[in-house]
Amino acid sequence: MVSPLALFVGLAILIGPLGIMVDGLGVNWGTMATHKLPPKTVVKMLKDNNINKVKLFDADETTMGALAGSGLEVMVAIPNDQLNVMGSYDRAKDWVRKNVTRYNFSGGVNITFVAVGNEPFLKSYNGTFINLTFPALQNIQNALNEAGLGNSGQCDFPIQIVASSSAFVSSSLVWLVSGVLFAFFMF
Repeated sequence: MVSPLALFVGLAILIGPLGIMVDGLGVNWGTMATHKLPPKTVVKMLKDNNINKVKLFDADETTMGALAGSGLEVMVAIPNDQLNVMGSYDRAKDWVRKNVTRYNFSGGVNITFVAVGNEPFLKSYNGTFINLTFPALQNIQNALNEAGLGNSGQCDFPIQIVASSSAFVSSSLVWLVSGVLFAFFMF
């Protein structure tokens, strides 16, 4: 049996010369900090370091204003504590209007994804968000579609994929909420 390290080194030797490129580098930008940097400074730092994608954990007005015209690809997240209210289509439409369409103009914010929750299926949440995430996802995607942004602004929900305790191989990945994922794929 081949060790995981030998397999990794072998693949690196085979794939390395192919010059595989990534589409871009992205970062998570959290705004809950004791000493916040001004958003315009953060945007400049991201661009200076060739980071062209950013995930926001909320749609803070000052942060969104700093991102306007930057050309950065932005994923805006709906916090887990708002998933329950996104079960209402009217509330989802209102959220899309305030946090997506408001910034969708020439020179605005390049919002490419809306994240519905932040890893809402973690075991530490004890199932709190399992029944809230899919209805919120449907409502947000439908609101994006209604606003004419269904192709440019797509919904997703960040999930944690956990490798089993055995040696890592792709078939050993465990999806924590297969029922929700099945419903998502049927959507």
